[in-house]
Amino acid sequence: MIVHASALGEWTYHEHRIPSLHHVLDHMWHFDGTMVLPRERTFPGGFLEIILHLGPRFRDVRADGRTGDLFPLACVVGAQTRPAVHESPDARCCVLGVRMTPVGAYRVLAMPLHHTTDRTIDLSDAIDRSAGQLADRCRDVKDVPQRFAIVARWLTQRLARTPDFHPGISYAAEEIARQSGAGRIQKLRADTGLSRARFVALFREHTGFAPKQFARVMRFRSAVNALKAGATLANAAFESGYYDQAHMHTDFHEF
Repeated sequence: MIVHASALGEWTYHEHRIPSLHHVLDHMWHFDGTMVLPRERTFPGGFLEIILHLGPRFRDVRADGRTGDLFPLACVVGAQTRPAVHESPDARCCVLGVRMTPVGAYRVLAMPLHHTTDRTIDLSDAIDRSAGQLADRCRDVKDVPQRFAIVARWLTQRLARTPDFHPGISYAAEEIARQSGAGRIQKLRADTGLSRARFVALFREHTGFAPKQFARVMRFRSAVNALKAGATLANAAFESGYYDQAHMHTDFHEF
């Protein structure tokens, strides 16, 4: 647990990982508190999230800077290929997030993920009405570990009823992520035995990204992590597999 108090606001933040669900779930997180700066920009990270609002809801911010609609009580944030901005409520907020790998999101949602790319959709529309009640069930308990346990049980039950991920696409997506986007897409496609058109179509359906797009996002995320760890711009570019620093700047400008 992290307890934060500064000029930016006051909040508590929890993270929880489940080893038995590592192929599906990166981690769950729980935020409870207030923020002084209401707007936050998020960047592509190669994952999808389920967001459960356990208090006042966040809003979308449109491209022109105007405040948009409230997000659904329980929603799915799809594969992100461009930066996005959201706005927190004026009051204290409480949010639980389920950060899924693309492989996991396809299993949990059991729907073509390219329909969610750069979109936020109601969890009830993605699955069914009972899924939308997940936020209510979490809100009824006040203990954070109990909330994580409710979501973990729901995920386990959901996975027992949904189809498996395509093994070739699972292999390719995991290799791209493992190599931080540095691997050759053509070789990975050849390893799957799929035609180019079929490989691209299935990859978009199962992850929400085109293969090269997913590799770019993974490389960008690697560079961001390197910079956070204190690397210079030049070293971050080199370590993340960019041809040069200018190549990295292009992705930073876009993402």
